[in-house]
Amino acid sequence: MSAVQDLGEFVVKPLKAVEQLLATTDKSQGSAHARVHAHVKQLAETTPLLAQVPLLTHTNMASLPDRSLVRFRGFVQDNSSSFEVFPVECTVRHSVTGEQRLMNLLYMDVTESPWEMTPEDLHTVTKFAEKQPHFAIGVPAEAGWVHDTIATAEAAGLAGSMDQLSLADTQPPAASVTAPSSATATAYQRLLSMKMAGAANDADVPLAVVLKTYGDSQLELNQIVEVVGVLERPTAVDESAADADPLDDSETSPFDAVPRIHVILSEPLSGRQVNPLTRSPSVSLSSLGLDAEAARHAAIAHLQGLVLGDRLAAEYLYLQLFSRITNITSAFPAGYFPINLCRVPSQAASPSFVPSLFKALHSLVPHARYLPLAMDDLNTKLWMEPDQARHARDTTAPDLGLCTGALQLPLGTVVVVDETRLSAGTLGQRGVTNLQQLSQAIQNAQVAYHLAYGGALEKPVDFRFLVVSEGKSMFQPSSGSESVDAVALTAAQLDAIRVCVELGKAGNPVLSAEMEERIAQDFAESRAAARSALQPLDDGSLLLQRLSLAQLIRRSLGRDALDVDCWQMAGELERKRLDRCSRLPTLARPAPTTAPAAPSPAPASSDVPRR
Repeated sequence: MSAVQDLGEFVVKPLKAVEQLLATTDKSQGSAHARVHAHVKQLAETTPLLAQVPLLTHTNMASLPDRSLVRFRGFVQDNSSSFEVFPVECTVRHSVTGEQRLMNLLYMDVTESPWEMTPEDLHTVTKFAEKQPHFAIGVPAEAGWVHDTIATAEAAGLAGSMDQLSLADTQPPAASVTAPSSATATAYQRLLSMKMAGAANDADVPLAVVLKTYGDSQLELNQIVEVVGVLERPTAVDESAADADPLDDSETSPFDAVPRIHVILSEPLSGRQVNPLTRSPSVSLSSLGLDAEAARHAAIAHLQGLVLGDRLAAEYLYLQLFSRITNITSAFPAGYFPINLCRVPSQAASPSFVPSLFKALHSLVPHARYLPLAMDDLNTKLWMEPDQARHARDTTAPDLGLCTGALQLPLGTVVVVDETRLSAGTLGQRGVTNLQQLSQAIQNAQVAYHLAYGGALEKPVDFRFLVVSEGKSMFQPSSGSESVDAVALTAAQLDAIRVCVELGKAGNPVLSAEMEERIAQDFAESRAAARSALQPLDDGSLLLQRLSLAQLIRRSLGRDALDVDCWQMAGELERKRLDRCSRLPTLARPAPTTAPAAPSPAPASSDVPRR
């Protein structure tokens, strides 16, 4: 039997392999989980094991065998559950013959039929261990191109692993698959409708699982993770309880209808690892033959057509994609770069303006969320509040933990806030709370997770906020054609931009002594000029804004260190932006931060030609 064939058997019946491994390894090498973890990690590094382990998705969730090895890529939505204690080994009985045997209970919640564990057998337990449940979902706000890239890589990996099988090899033993009952499926959907109330209509999170970790392995809230583990299909739900409120049944857990994965290997994904195009450490601009300046030119030309031909607005929109918070200790996080795009067409005049801009941005980054501020959405949607129903009733009812909302997102997500959807109406309490949460997220780069029984957990976030609103324009619409068409991007250009953005924002800032001297000199000269002109002196805020912008330009050009060209380009962009801001009439509502805005059709009373 070949090594590849052995791996196939291991994927289908991992618990059998685990039991054999624990029986043949020295207990002095560590806990049962530590020994299994070390063995599987070695297999993953030295064999094509991972290529043969299927990736759990919403499309194959019902067809993968129970207690088989699976991979899962998801988002840790809730890690507030208490740890569970389980017996490491226990005597079990055959339900038909009455035969008894000692079974290792690692990586399972219930024993597999026909073996049963009865209360009378608990006296045989001599050692207990702990496992920590985490509620995980499909990664929210993830772009379709990310899914497509992963699916393509999955198909290529499977083909590669199959190529290693010789004609003499037989297929791994088949495992029987029993589809979940309609009652279980109904209970699953009902739980998700409550647990994920803020994303109930979000098509990109149709899958939820409970990840159970062992030993020192811990998963953090809002983390994107990849795990390898043993799939345990949902516990069968009684037909009579399928339509019952999960909160009204204290005898069973509302999570019984959710698949479990007992985690053997786990890897948190952050930065460039989140983007499947840059996941490999060997990927670089030079290795792919990419030109960052050409990618920048193509991206800005594309965005320029979507903001009615304004290049300055397109420049700032593209540069924002390279931003990331580098220091959260200050009052305003260093590297944070929210943008307010003012004076865009109204919802009535151009209903597709903001959605089209959002779609374009989502095609360039792995994660983006569109947040329309429609009155109905504000008053009914769940943004960052838990479901109050679970603690407004009997306190003995099961706790659903943290419920997700529209602002519970991976770090680095582009969040497009559409204020053009605002309309007259009465804002209810939930609407007020939603706006407060959004305001805190934009102004302080923090979100507060309100706990079920009082208090809140504040977490820093690194979102790239783009607030799109109507109002008096910062821009003078240029004369010319009646409309501007967006320049279409080829598939190759899209991939190039995605790689350039991901690799660019991952770099660390480098500032030479010469550039420090040049920046200090320019700052001193600007203050002297302002003093001579009897104008307000820069207290350093404009300097920091320009320096941040210069670093973004450096990243967008694929350069390792800040140079004079980037510094001068930043100065010119800021000069144009501030000039427009100085001519901007006072807005009734302040912008989150000052940043360039797109032009829109001029008002009917204006003598400026309409686009």
